[in-house]
Amino acid sequence: MQLLYYYIHLFVQCSNSNANKPIKLTRNEISNILQCTERNVIHILNRMEEKEWITRVRGKGRGNPTVITFTKSITDMLTYMEASSRDTDFNGLITYLERHDILRNHQHVLDTILKELFGMRKDITQQEGEECLHIPYFRSFHSLDPSQVERQTEIHMVQQLFDTLVTFNKDTDKVEPSIAYYWERDESGKVWTFYLRKGIPFHNGKMLDAEDVKFTFERLKDTPAKWIVAYLEKMNSIGSHAIQFHFAIPIVNWPFMLCSPKASIVPMGFAEQTVEEFSREPIGTGPYKVKSHNTNLLSLSVHQSYFKERAHIDEIFIHVMPSVEKFMNIKEIEEEPLFYIPFTWNTNTDRGYKNVERGHLSIKYLMWNMRKDKIRSNHLLREKLGVLLNKKRMIEALGYPRYEPVRVFHQNRPNNDKLYNMSLDIDYMDTLILMTYNLKPNEEDIKWIKSECNKQGIHLELRVVPYSNFYEEAKEADIVLSEYVAEDVEEVALLNLFHSEMSILHNLLDRENSRITQGIYKELVQEVSSNRRIQIMNQLENKLIENHIVMPLYSTYQKALYHENLMGISLSIIGLVPFKDLFFRKEYGSN
Repeated sequence: MQLLYYYIHLFVQCSNSNANKPIKLTRNEISNILQCTERNVIHILNRMEEKEWITRVRGKGRGNPTVITFTKSITDMLTYMEASSRDTDFNGLITYLERHDILRNHQHVLDTILKELFGMRKDITQQEGEECLHIPYFRSFHSLDPSQVERQTEIHMVQQLFDTLVTFNKDTDKVEPSIAYYWERDESGKVWTFYLRKGIPFHNGKMLDAEDVKFTFERLKDTPAKWIVAYLEKMNSIGSHAIQFHFAIPIVNWPFMLCSPKASIVPMGFAEQTVEEFSREPIGTGPYKVKSHNTNLLSLSVHQSYFKERAHIDEIFIHVMPSVEKFMNIKEIEEEPLFYIPFTWNTNTDRGYKNVERGHLSIKYLMWNMRKDKIRSNHLLREKLGVLLNKKRMIEALGYPRYEPVRVFHQNRPNNDKLYNMSLDIDYMDTLILMTYNLKPNEEDIKWIKSECNKQGIHLELRVVPYSNFYEEAKEADIVLSEYVAEDVEEVALLNLFHSEMSILHNLLDRENSRITQGIYKELVQEVSSNRRIQIMNQLENKLIENHIVMPLYSTYQKALYHENLMGISLSIIGLVPFKDLFFRKEYGSN
């Protein structure tokens, strides 16, 4: 890969990106451009010549120039890179070019890369007539195992790969059939029976049956999502296409809980995959299946035998390229459109581009570590932080993707708190650890919070950790910045916030409040009225907020940019486009 970087670097700097034009260069000049030794220059040029990327006529004598002709354009090299590299590390290429000031000085190089990478373009493995879409993403996927998903990106991807027994219709506020076409509860409220559709294939061709459903919920007991099956005692298969759930207590809201992405149906025994393999390249029943997945690229292919409507686009390529985000400027792209950029602050709508956005997608919040004595016993310190942070000013200072101040989790309403003058005079000399995971808005947030705290005599040490280590390392922090993500069923999202083992709120509560939340869970699942269930959770979160244990800050919004020739665009409740709905206008999508 480094040789390819060297080629593009030398090609751009010396030939001004003009292929097949002879250029005179000395070994010393090449050494300075590539920042390597002259001995290494000989090795590099030899390898380029072997690959037929260059031709050269060597100068006679030391210091005499060599005539080099670059035979491959940037487009040629990008095609070569994608065909030869299993990792397709375009992000590494952009990082390399940025580090050497090539992107700043040669805008056309970036334009070429973006045009070649994204939008509708033919993949080398595609058959005639197939359509594909290449999309930039700006962070990698932690896990594609449904039981592990907490962030918007992973939840969205799970929804493309899996199905649940039932789904929730936000327009009607009703649970609707999906894998299960009918369900009923007995008089005791402890036994639910679900009838499964026949002929639903997994991505590997195996047909779904009751044993897969049974395996799905048995294995949840050993995952962070075990709160879903807290009172589940046993399951009985009734033939191959019906299953009974037996609970220790009456469970009224079971169909609502089954709408959670974490309850997606997985194949029995993970279809002979290991847990690690399944988290990277899982097998589900959804409209798309994983073709390949590594750090830099997730490629999806259409599930031809999907039991609902077949998706229109044959392949989706998701390029994980954090470094390219700041370069996305549609005005500079003069030829092929990028079609869809899922995360953007760009408001440009020139040349057929449109913006779509959706608000109240998630809520960023601060959580005190109530398992530490010094935090639990210092109510005034916790209160002071709540008083001094002006949420509205924070949003104005930092901007997108911050949407509106919020007071609570369950209703994303504007924050009407009055602006405070500091009246809590408390000196706290110890330095507090404020932690979050490595996401650009999170890092901006904690820097702003530190600045505000410094003004009032609260000193913070900032720690940013990888997301994979976040929930474990957060136990060492004094304050943690985390995120609550919305779901179609609001009460299920709140249950996940209070009970998931991957929820910061759940992990940092003290024993007393943990016992309260567990008791409320038992009350909730037996409550018939959904409005009453929400009210019960309101009371719980109000208690936590009023005691300055947790502090909701703001809701987020998502803005996407897409070309008018990409149809079917609508943002889900988590702010991303369901891939199965996308299609191209005929003049772009047909031969």
